[in-house]
Amino acid sequence: MTSKVAYLTIDDAPSLTMNEKVDYLSRKGIPAVWFCQGALLEQQPGMAIRAIRNGFILGNHAYNHPYFSDLEIDECFAQIRRTDEIIEALYERAGVQRPMKSFRFPYGDKGGLRYSEVFKPYSETGRERKQALQTYLQRLG
Repeated sequence: MTSKVAYLTIDDAPSLTMNEKVDYLSRKGIPAVWFCQGALLEQQPGMAIRAIRNGFILGNHAYNHPYFSDLEIDECFAQIRRTDEIIEALYERAGVQRPMKSFRFPYGDKGGLRYSEVFKPYSETGRERKQALQTYLQRLG
């Protein structure tokens, strides 16, 4: 029988208690993916590097945690790209090969509809935006 592994996911990292959580999860052998905001990573890179060196995975949670539906599509791409570049640099600083790339939309908002487009047909706005975001994420890996 094959064993399966489940990963705990933690949003809005790094937080003030990230080091304590890293210690606890490490002691218990619980794998986790930390979905990180780029702006917070810039403020607290040491916590993220410590998590990486302890075997945890950093995921992308956008640069400053916006509602993607409120942004122009190019702003969405910039939020993702900027944070991805920060995460990549942190893995390099940690001396660890980045095992995977993952992204979680802030607030679960996949950018389908912008407030100004609510009354436009969904097929012309939301579906296209969501597809553009998915295509962009796939290109980033």
